[in-house]
Amino acid sequence: MISAAEFAVSFTSSAAELLQTASTYLKAQPTSTNVINTICAQILSGELNSDPSNTVFATLFSNSAPVGVFMMMGRTIGVITAMPTGAPTALANALHARNQAPSTDLTGVDGNVAACKEFCKRWSELTGRPHKILLQDTVMLVDREGFDDACRNVKFNGGVDESWTDEKLVEVVAMFVVDFQTEAIPGEKASVPNKQRLLKQLSEKKVVVWFSDGDGEAERTPVAYCNWRTAFEKGGIARIGPVYTPLEHRGKGYATGVVAEGTRRALEIGGAGSVMLFVENNNGAARRVYGKLGYKEVDQDVWMRFE
Repeated sequence: MISAAEFAVSFTSSAAELLQTASTYLKAQPTSTNVINTICAQILSGELNSDPSNTVFATLFSNSAPVGVFMMMGRTIGVITAMPTGAPTALANALHARNQAPSTDLTGVDGNVAACKEFCKRWSELTGRPHKILLQDTVMLVDREGFDDACRNVKFNGGVDESWTDEKLVEVVAMFVVDFQTEAIPGEKASVPNKQRLLKQLSEKKVVVWFSDGDGEAERTPVAYCNWRTAFEKGGIARIGPVYTPLEHRGKGYATGVVAEGTRRALEIGGAGSVMLFVENNNGAARRVYGKLGYKEVDQDVWMRFE
């Protein structure tokens, strides 16, 4: 086992600096680093605002080579990628030694299972704050060929309705996002999405709202929703999420349709080479839906919370 002392930790508040210092690692681990990659891209494009005084990026090094990355923005969870044993402990030690916000406001971590568990164990030792697992997810991935092959035999119920204005759709999507958060993490306060950002995403076709297959506009009801994030680089991995269908509309094939449309747009509009998504381990129905679209299980993810 490699000890924590074998790793160096470099901190920055700049997304551009992180992408530069950790570039070889980010390219070598496209699935594990997808969330951090896409958030950095959103910051650099101006789609997402980042306060440098309240943002932490970290790169873990072993023998001068990057072996892992970490990200935290404000009072929120940290995102940890896959990294060698000992590196998460080194990260916890270094983050705690900074003794400044937002590291002192860390509420939990999300990411690679082994890295998160090791980090939380050490963070609990340093702070006296116990931790628990909130969610455990399966990471699923599909490439263009696998998606095209699978969808030849899939029948979709409903579809996209272009007659609705973006302003009208934003209200529906905002409600779906809040309901998704409330259901996914019971007891946690849901955050209302930024509606201006949703409008921008709708104009870029990055938000997909699926409608029931009724006859006529009056009978067509929004029944499912998903969002997709552009791949960090051309031909890279785009990401679907969240995906939500209200309880009363489940089991009718709507989730299959909305994820298929989101995947198609990520591949065709976004220029991605493949698309990934997260699904709760205990949601066997969703895993079967995504499997029908060619998605394969490739990794595990965990969200852990500090008391």
